[in-house]
Amino acid sequence: MDYELIKMGEGEYFKHPALNRSKAWSLYNKTPAHSRIETKTTPAMERGKAAHAVILEPIEFERNYGRGPDVSKNTKEWKAAAAASNKTLLKPDEFEDLMGITNAVKNHTTASNLLHGNNVDKEVTCLWHDPYTGLDLKARYDAINHDAKVIVDVKTTTDASINSFSRSMANFGYHFQDAWYTDPLDSEWRFIFICVESSPPYSTAIYELDEEGKRVGRSAMVEALEVYASCIKEDSWHAYPQEVQPISLPHWYR
Repeated sequence: MDYELIKMGEGEYFKHPALNRSKAWSLYNKTPAHSRIETKTTPAMERGKAAHAVILEPIEFERNYGRGPDVSKNTKEWKAAAAASNKTLLKPDEFEDLMGITNAVKNHTTASNLLHGNNVDKEVTCLWHDPYTGLDLKARYDAINHDAKVIVDVKTTTDASINSFSRSMANFGYHFQDAWYTDPLDSEWRFIFICVESSPPYSTAIYELDEEGKRVGRSAMVEALEVYASCIKEDSWHAYPQEVQPISLPHWYR
């Protein structure tokens, strides 16, 4: 499949009209109506953005983030410091956590090898055309290691253990992301998650989805694209069914 790898800013990426994974997952995991709603930025998303910056683009991090005073963000001292700075200020403990996160990744041999080298690009946009639905698609890779033929995705988490991250994969659709990000690439490319805990000791783990997980993710992606294409064709973005539906207690309660 033909694809294009280009560098573009985050704002430019989000304005690009091609369909991204988040909207497709929202359609699949909820309803087509939910895929039409713009995602609101949350404090957790802001922390994740800062963590990505310090790990992937440390120069940009230094340019855009700084350590604020050790006071509440509601105080006059904090507000004055924020007004006087041309950077996004972080509480000292937030800043220290970010330093711990980036040092943990640097000191993890596999993670460091994947993210560094002469043939590694960070924050790369991939654009391609799905021939089956006619949809234009896009993805933003955290890092692409051309020598190892690996797409790297960095996840910050409260628990990087294999059991916890397995649940996160199902809950947040990381298996869907795996299928989406590898869709335009040749079969020899791998998709690997670098998971780093956001608090001490900032433990880091590396995961690659197994074949069954990839199969489930691929099936979900194909279904989502077919539904999205149908919604565009019919200009109908339905939510939940209007009929009365039977409902049961969850299995864990029984």
